[in-house]
Order: sequence, then C-alpha cells, then structure tokens
Amino acid sequence: MRSFAIFASLLIAFGLSAIQSIAQDPSSPAAKTFDVIGFNELVKVSNWDEAAKMLDEAIKESPDSPKLLSLSLQLANQTMRAQPEAAAKRFSELINKWCSSPKLTAESARSLYSATSMYSMMLMQKGQGPEAIAVAQRSMTAVTTAGDSMRSLRRDFESNLARLLMRAEKSSEALSIMRTSVEGVKTGVGQGTDDVRELVKVTNTFAGMFDETNADEVSDRNKYIESLLIQKLDSKDSQLADLSAYVSLRSAQLSNYTYSDPARG
Repeated sequence: MRSFAIFASLLIAFGLSAIQSIAQDPSSPAAKTFDVIGFNELVKVSNWDEAAKMLDEAIKESPDSPKLLSLSLQLANQTMRAQPEAAAKRFSELINKWCSSPKLTAESARSLYSATSMYSMMLMQKGQGPEAIAVAQRSMTAVTTAGDSMRSLRRDFESNLARLLMRAEKSSEALSIMRTSVEGVKTGVGQGTDDVRELVKVTNTFAGMFDETNADEVSDRNKYIESLLIQKLDSKDSQLADLSAYVSLRSAQLSNYTYSDPARG
C-alpha cells in the first residue's frame, strides 16, 4: 500500500511540527506553571520515564489544559518506537479525552486527528484492523457531531478511515466514504461554502487511493477539477489561490505518474 506508507511518513513529520508549535505557544495558561524547557530537555536526551512522570503529574492538576494535552501527544509520537505500549496507552487516553469533550475546539480536533491517525496505524501494524477502524470511526463521529465549523477537518478523518478500510481489504466501504467526501466538497464549491483548494485536496486523496482500481473514475474527477480550475484562471476574477490549487493538482498527478507511468510523467 504505497499511498498508506507515504501518508504515514508525512503524518509523522507534519504532526510533530504542528504539535510542537502548539505546545510552545506562550499564550497558553499552562506555560506559567509547567516547566516546558525542563520537559523538552528530558525529551531531548530520551529520558522518557521522567518526562512522562513530570507531564502526567501536571495533567492531574490541570486535566483540561490544551498545552499539556498537546505535550502529551508530542510525547506519545516520540515514544512510538522506544516505548510502543506506553505510547499506545497515551494515544488511547488522549483520544478518549477529546472524543468525550462536550465542546471540541478546532485545536483539539487537529490534535485528535494526529492521535487517531498514529494510534490506528499502530493498531494496524499489530494486526488489529477492526480495533483501528473502530477508533477512526469514533473520532470521525466526534468531529462530525461538532458541527459545520469542523467540515474541513472532518474530511481528513474521512480520508484516514478510508485508508484504514483499504488496508483492511474493505475497498468498497472506503470508496463509498471517499465518493461522499468528494461530492460533498464539490457541492460546497458550487454553493460558495468550500474553497476550490479543498476540492483539489480530496480529489488528490481519492486519486492516490483508487488510481489503480478505479482509473476511469479518477480520470473523470481529475478532468472535472482541472477544467474548473482552468475556467477560474481564465476569468477576470482569478486569484493566486486558484493557481496554487492548479499546481497542487498537477503536482499530485505527476507524483502518481512517477510510479504508474514514468514516461508520461
């Protein structure tokens, strides 16, 4: 599953940088009471046990601190290889925390996505496909329940669930989820509630998953969005965002050709 492997490596790189950015935000109330520098020094020298002890004691005092929960997610990501069982337990606890939240914020939803993606990937690697899919479904439900403000984030959860279903050889279910996702964004673009870049994003994801099994449908969807973007670029109201979306579409196609049709690429 080439697309799943690429997704995993990108997620690790992107996820850690995003989490660290949140954790280093000096505006967080927890920054005044938690020794972030000391914690990072422990992490730097791989003193995982002391870092975990220090962090968990702080979380007991401030269990709802976004700052501390982000640091906990950072620790889980960084201990996946050294302490997989502890990392899995931490991921599970964080997912339960965010999914049970009566009001999920955008920041928490992004963290939930990272935790869910990593934890479900770990479960898949251990041969626990049904458990991985159940975790992904639960997280997606939590974000869906949070309302339309999470619409863009929800599509990331849908894509993650579809990837897991593909890996579990449930391609028809994955295809149904991704078709619904793409069509939803397509409708949103037509109504002006979604950005065309979002349509490029889900179209690229769809193509990466089904370019080998549903080549004609992938081709039709690529042609549709390419035609739409060319129309936008040819209009007097064209924006830099439209050019950026076009480049993103073509770059993804080129990346796929590198594997499937090098000569064409």
